[in-house]
Amino acid sequence: MVLPKLFAIAVVTIIAIFSAGGSSWGRGPLTGETGQTVNGGSLNSHFLLASAYSLSAEEERAVKLLNADRAAHGLEPLAVNPALAAVAGRHAQDMIDHKFFSHTNPAGESPKDRVSRSGASFGYVGENLAMDATVEAAEAALMRSLAHRANILSPRYTEVGIGVREGSDGEVYMVQVFIGPGSAL
Repeated sequence: MVLPKLFAIAVVTIIAIFSAGGSSWGRGPLTGETGQTVNGGSLNSHFLLASAYSLSAEEERAVKLLNADRAAHGLEPLAVNPALAAVAGRHAQDMIDHKFFSHTNPAGESPKDRVSRSGASFGYVGENLAMDATVEAAEAALMRSLAHRANILSPRYTEVGIGVREGSDGEVYMVQVFIGPGSAL
């Protein structure tokens, strides 16, 4: 039996708690329309490309599973954010291409860095990583892990992007990126 690989960023959990105490990573408003500005500058190409991102069948199934888990616990479903889905998909592929399994990529970028670069507006950010045989097995494994379950069931998060890629060994790499509103200091 192959055990699933799971990795929840402990720092994100701490950051979410820290943010509730009065500090957060807030950003200015953003709607994603061409020509709009973000914090005084133009929308970056990552966000513009992400706005046209369409989910694969596996990613759609992953969103349905995640939202079913939330509904089973009396929580509202998370809205799919195309920019986050693109971020998650790129990170999943990056892990496959560069043979690592971590929230921080070889260039030193954290989930916060990747989401900030996408142009998405957020106060809270979280990320779950899983590597398993199927999307269903990955979601089930994430729900059995307290840290991952906390991200999935957090009422602070309102949007999600999920990236699913298959490695050369047939393993499914799934990245869930969560954001929620918060006030910046």
